[in-house]
Amino acid sequence: MGNRSAITSEVAGNRQSGDQSIAVDSKGLIARVGIGAARHFGQSAENLVSVPLDQLVQFRHQESNELICNFLAQTTFQDLAAERTDVDICFPTGERFPLRQESIDGTGGERLAILTLTSRQSNLVSFSEEIDLLTQTAQMAQVGGWDLERSTGRIRWTAQTFRIHELEPGNPPDIQTALGFYAPDDRQILTEAIERALAYGEPYDLELKLRTAKGNTRYTRSICQPVFADGEIVRLQGTFQDISDRRQAEQELLESETRYRDIFENNNAIKLVIDPATTRIVEANSAAMRFYGYSADEMSRMSISDLNIADEETLGDALCQAHNDQLQEFEFQHRLSSGEIRDVKVHTGTIRIKQKTFVHSIIFDITERKRAQEAVTQMQQLESLGTLAGGIAHDFNNVMTAVFGNILCVKEMLHPSHPTYSFLHGAENAVERARALSQKLLTFAKGGVPICESVSLAELVTEVVKFDLSGSNVRAEFCFDEGLQDVHVDRAQLQQVFSNLSMNADQAMPDGGVLKIHAKNLTVAADQYPELKAGEYVRVTVEDDGVGIRRKDLNRIFDPYFSTKATGHGLGLATCYSIIKKNGGRIEAQSQFGKRTQFSVFLPAATQQKNVSPGIPENESNELVTGVRILLLDDEQIILDVVATILERHGAIVAKCVSTTEAIRLYIDSMNTQAKFDIVILDLTIPGEHGGKDAVRKLRSIDPDVRAICSSGYADDPVIARYADYGFQGALAKPYKTKELRQVINSVLEADSAT
Repeated sequence: MGNRSAITSEVAGNRQSGDQSIAVDSKGLIARVGIGAARHFGQSAENLVSVPLDQLVQFRHQESNELICNFLAQTTFQDLAAERTDVDICFPTGERFPLRQESIDGTGGERLAILTLTSRQSNLVSFSEEIDLLTQTAQMAQVGGWDLERSTGRIRWTAQTFRIHELEPGNPPDIQTALGFYAPDDRQILTEAIERALAYGEPYDLELKLRTAKGNTRYTRSICQPVFADGEIVRLQGTFQDISDRRQAEQELLESETRYRDIFENNNAIKLVIDPATTRIVEANSAAMRFYGYSADEMSRMSISDLNIADEETLGDALCQAHNDQLQEFEFQHRLSSGEIRDVKVHTGTIRIKQKTFVHSIIFDITERKRAQEAVTQMQQLESLGTLAGGIAHDFNNVMTAVFGNILCVKEMLHPSHPTYSFLHGAENAVERARALSQKLLTFAKGGVPICESVSLAELVTEVVKFDLSGSNVRAEFCFDEGLQDVHVDRAQLQQVFSNLSMNADQAMPDGGVLKIHAKNLTVAADQYPELKAGEYVRVTVEDDGVGIRRKDLNRIFDPYFSTKATGHGLGLATCYSIIKKNGGRIEAQSQFGKRTQFSVFLPAATQQKNVSPGIPENESNELVTGVRILLLDDEQIILDVVATILERHGAIVAKCVSTTEAIRLYIDSMNTQAKFDIVILDLTIPGEHGGKDAVRKLRSIDPDVRAICSSGYADDPVIARYADYGFQGALAKPYKTKELRQVINSVLEADSAT
């Protein structure tokens, strides 16, 4: 503690925002924290000094996830010279980073361990569609990228940067040649900015004039951001944009008010002229009047605050910046005359009219772009949860199979009049509800595997909504276009979607109201919606006049576990989103708080496609043929025991195994002893080994006549849905009842005997 002032001095000297390091002394006390690392603790760097690091975080092995107790005392300081890269540091927030360990000498001569948080590249997801879109956007916006490595002076340019310089993409020039493209005065400005960035880490944003390789003059905007590593500047990187068109337009506007008037009135871009002193809208062009839905007379009596929903302080600051600086860009939300809120990007500059300076705004509607970005984010969230949900549901279904089986075994031993029979029946019903919950978890996270068929949307929606609103004080109104196409979807999943939407609407109108449901055919063009392929769709709108959704909540309603209701669990709309996505459609929402909410669902129109049959066959036979030899493979011993008991009680002869290798061996042995198994039931997931899908392939190579049934706790596994494509004759999704087990086995035996 006596060296605290020296340590604090080191902290003060280590304030680069990119620093992700933590220095720890030989007692395990924090000696220094980089600003980047301090953010993960939720405290300032100074407040963390002298605090035991082991009390704030956990350390775990990357491969085994095993907690390393007393990591600093037992591991780090036994050999300070060692470098470690096999440990993760885990923060209370749930954040987790791979750790790189090094050591240095502190200012007081003590030895310090330096723990650096690094990124986990394998967690980064790249989408080729996004890359293509970014490339096209860069070309459209004439924006390139560049970086300069400090140690070597090596420069890298993107293809668009070459194009702006009118050079063929290839090897970038050296820094002196690159600077030579600029006009002399601007070259000096840029040189000094680069020197300050390398020496002091100062970013810059400059507008500069250059002459291209072909001799053409262009105005460019160069933005630079220094990159730090371990507190040192290692490179400069930034963007490079051709702003010649913008500069030329600005110059033309300043040179001639008459020319400006023509451009202002006849341009398709939305334009406003605002008096910054009074915030009054001085002028609005025709595009603005069409966009906002007001007449010229109405807009002349309005202020910008009548359109912009931001608070007065934010608006005032924006107008002040726009008035004092030549060019500014803002993102706001504007309200139309209809009450609809739209996201807009506002480009502002100043203009002189009759010796007075006004703010000139060019406004772009970016609502659809932001919705597309939000849709991508939501898809990523659900996909990342899919694996987790699938694993949980698999383990849960395995447990429920054992519970279900034991309950059914006991029930079969008791007469219905037995005092405990009703309790067992109640437990059986509870397991049924648990099975439904497990399937709902899978559906919301991964959507399930749709079993698609041609469905009459009008009939399905009418049936579901009327059923869910029966007894309610909410009345449904249906309006379906003549000639409405059928849709190609999973009927059961789609019923769940419209059931959720109708029940949400009912809850939003506690005093009663009207639920309006419209459906019409729609042709979607390429790239019209990011989730949809070009083609024929049916659009269904479900609109209520209930309490509405607040704007701040609207963007989160499809997030898992988010709910605006006190008793809501947040799975309903997340499930709808996932189902619609998996069925090749799109869902979006609009709302005015206190007035209405509208959901729009896009579904692919039906085409001539082969329908897929579900996995559980309808079979009326309830008795298992006595003496049937069955081989049962499952990695859970408790499942083996209970299923074997059920089968044996119905006269089957059962062999159990927990290993794929053992199952194949037992089957071969049965062939050699002339007592071949009649049926094999194979679990699709066997930890540490190939599961049932590979096992049935090997068995069929040994015996083409093998009769196999697949089983899995992953109820959404495509093998369960299309078992015949994988060489199985039947499928069982865990947990299953005795009746379902008998039905599938009898169906396989009867189908084989029929052939």
